[in-house]
Amino acid sequence: RVAPPRAWPPSGVPIGVARAPRAAGASMQKENLHPNVFAVGPSAKGGAGPLKAFAPSKRQLEEVAPADNMVGSEEVAAQRAAFEERVRRSTEARKGGARGEGGEDLVQVWQEYTRWAAAHSKGAGSLEAALLSRACCALAENACHNDDVRHLRLWVRHAEHARQPQSIFEYLEGQGIGLRHALLYEAWATALERQRLFDEATAVYDRGLARLAQPEERLRERRALFLDRMRR
Repeated sequence: RVAPPRAWPPSGVPIGVARAPRAAGASMQKENLHPNVFAVGPSAKGGAGPLKAFAPSKRQLEEVAPADNMVGSEEVAAQRAAFEERVRRSTEARKGGARGEGGEDLVQVWQEYTRWAAAHSKGAGSLEAALLSRACCALAENACHNDDVRHLRLWVRHAEHARQPQSIFEYLEGQGIGLRHALLYEAWATALERQRLFDEATAVYDRGLARLAQPEERLRERRALFLDRMRR
């Protein structure tokens, strides 16, 4: 029997409230911090709920007004509605076990939707950030997307909005998302290096190489460059 996905973010942690940073040299940080400022997680007593509970609601998304610097507001609204319909139809088709008539590749739809949002967003509470959270949570509900590098790229973009991105990468590892791709370990190690967690970053590179993550040569080159920076 396959266990259901572990809810993201983990329960019992107020959204948007960081725990005190640990001292340098301690074990890898375990701050269960989620960057989605719209999400409302369960209480510590209630336990973790389904992943979709942590994605922005439709009402909350409607409150995020995209910038009007590219097209008029009416056109933006029409484009957004079209994307929402594509997401709905693709999701329903996936639930039915096949793409079906009118169904599309759900990961591709989310990719296109979040890229569109990136062109119409600005600020930490942007439409792009909200949709990345929603896309990642939705795709993580189905293990069939775990090895899709496009799914992983969405999570990496999502982590870029986080104050403590390593908690996201730890979640991905625990769920088996992207383990075969060098991108997971490169992005994770880079986030750790930026926080001067050099031992942890080295361990992440080594873990990726041990798992033969691809492309392996690129991962080896990134590790070598990292070690070279550490020697300077």
